[in-house]
Amino acid sequence: MNRDEFELLAKKAGIAKHGLGWTAWESQLERFAELIVERERNECAKVCEQRKPLTEEEIAKILDRERMKWATSPPTYEFALAFARAIEKAHGIGGEG
Repeated sequence: MNRDEFELLAKKAGIAKHGLGWTAWESQLERFAELIVERERNECAKVCEQRKPLTEEEIAKILDRERMKWATSPPTYEFALAFARAIEKAHGIGGEG
């Protein structure tokens, strides 16, 4: 969210800007938080709608690749985490390594 969007939502919540500062009642801060959550939820929904689901074949390839990494030990939390990270990477999301 950029500064203009921030200020627009703050004004929509009834928060007033005075010089370098802002003045708000608790109820206005709560409304501001609700507006931010709503905006972020909508942005996340847009991203999800643009993603195409992985095919069974793509999932199988990812699973095979990750399973090979863990062939010497039984599936563990680390295996599940590596698999989840591989799915994220395939979708171009995530960020943790």
